[in-house]
Amino acid sequence: MNEEQLSALTNQFNLLDKIYPGLEYGIDTEQDCFYVAGVLFFSASYRGIEIKDSYLIKVNVPWDFNEYHHPVSYEIGGRIPKNFHHYKAGNLCLGLYTSIFDKLIDDCTLLSYFRNILIPYLYAFSYHEKYKEMPFGNYGHDKDAMILYFRDKLNGISSDRLLDFLIYMYSPNVYGSHRDCLCGSKRPLRQCHLQLVLALNKRYPKALFKHDLLNCVHQLSEQDIRCNSMISKKNTRLFIRTITRDLKSDLYTK
Repeated sequence: MNEEQLSALTNQFNLLDKIYPGLEYGIDTEQDCFYVAGVLFFSASYRGIEIKDSYLIKVNVPWDFNEYHHPVSYEIGGRIPKNFHHYKAGNLCLGLYTSIFDKLIDDCTLLSYFRNILIPYLYAFSYHEKYKEMPFGNYGHDKDAMILYFRDKLNGISSDRLLDFLIYMYSPNVYGSHRDCLCGSKRPLRQCHLQLVLALNKRYPKALFKHDLLNCVHQLSEQDIRCNSMISKKNTRLFIRTITRDLKSDLYTK
C-alpha cells in the first residue's frame, strides 16, 4: 500500500458513501487491504419487482483494485446460508471471473462494483427468499453457468455449435474465415459471426478467460454436445492441449 493507492480508494469510497450511507472504510492489516463494511441499504428492481433490503457486509478491496483484481465480499450478518453461492473460503460467489471483469472494464470503481455486482447478488437472494426462485436464472460459478455465459455473449448460439466457437475464439488458426460460419447458417464466417468473435477476443484477453473457457470446453465434451462439428477432432484435441499448457503460465494477468 502507498499513499496514492489509499487516497484513490478513499476518494472512491466518498462517492460510494453519497449513494449508500451507513458504510465505513478502513485498512485491514491482517489481509493487507482496504475494506468497506457496515449495513448496506439498497433498493433495486427487476422486471418491475422492486425490493428494498439491507445486509451487513464487508468488502475487502485490493490495493491494486482494477478489472483484473477485484474485491472479495462477505455477508457477515449470518442471513445468507453458506450453500447459497458461496466459495469455500466463505466469500460470496458473485459470478464468473470473466463476467465480473466484463462489468468492471468500462467503469472500475467501488460504486460500479456495488451497483453492478454486489447489489444484484443481494437482490437475487432477497428475491429467492421471498419467491423461492432466482430472478436472473441460476447463474452461478459452475460449468453450466460458463456455458450459459458464453452462449449469451455469442448471441444465444445453440449448445451444439458452441464448442466449435470456443475453440475458434481461442485458436482462430484452426478454421478459415472463408469457410461456412460455425453457427450453421451456411454463410461464410467472415460475413456472419466473425466480427462478433473478433470483438469478444479484443475485449477479453486470453489470459483472462482461458480458465473459464477450458472448463466450459470440458463440460461440453463430457456432455458430448456436438452436432456436425466443423472443426476436426484432431484440431479439437490440439486446442485442449494448447489451452491446458497455457494455463500453466500466470493466470489472470494483463
